[in-house]
Amino acid sequence: MSKPKLHIFIPGLTQRDYEYRRGDSVLVYDDLGNAILIDGGEWELFVVMLAFMKAHGIKHICYILTHWHGDHDCGLKYVLEDPYIIVDEIYAPNPEELKLVSKDSGYDEYKRAVRRINQAKELKKKIVYPTPGKRVGHWVGKI
Repeated sequence: MSKPKLHIFIPGLTQRDYEYRRGDSVLVYDDLGNAILIDGGEWELFVVMLAFMKAHGIKHICYILTHWHGDHDCGLKYVLEDPYIIVDEIYAPNPEELKLVSKDSGYDEYKRAVRRINQAKELKKKIVYPTPGKRVGHWVGKI
């Protein structure tokens, strides 16, 4: 049996404040319906991603979240709620590290991150955090 081919999909989205937006979400997938989703993008971008996954028979994903920021993590909420897509694993920065961020520049991200992780835990998803103290996003920098 030959190895499945890997493919990459990067959705683009026309928006009011940008001429063209892409890169907040990347899907690496194979011919067998398995995929790695790197960030989910904002809601409008994730809708495009979700439609693509369903159209291409992608049912199992590993979700990799690069950092807790709305244009990267909002898709996590929706993919966890979707009955068609099965999230096998989630790799994400530990939301507790966001407590190191001053409240005025990252506290909303902390609250949203905790909600997303709690949602994943309730669904009994495997969650893997990177090594503590590594870079976790736009606000923290090097800890």
